[in-house]
Amino acid sequence: MRISEMIRDLDSQIAKLQKARQSLAEVENSGATGTTQKVVSRRNMPAKPVQVAVLPISRKTMSAKTKKKIADAARKRWAEKRKATPTTVKLAK
Repeated sequence: MRISEMIRDLDSQIAKLQKARQSLAEVENSGATGTTQKVVSRRNMPAKPVQVAVLPISRKTMSAKTKKKIADAARKRWAEKRKATPTTVKLAK
């Protein structure tokens, strides 16, 4: 009798896994992007998966004007640093 209970449990787990596989295949075929998260149930009820949208990564680009402004500021800092440090001159003998 114990073995028959184990077989019933295995069959129910297999059925759940097949249903989950079918759901994933449907999501993959529909082309939807996202991940599923379980909603925590408070009354021992089965949790329902929720579709969460995944936003694409957006790359921020700098305009040419901004790049020039940054480059000019860097050149200005370098020029000030060069003026502040004393220069050594090697004299030829």
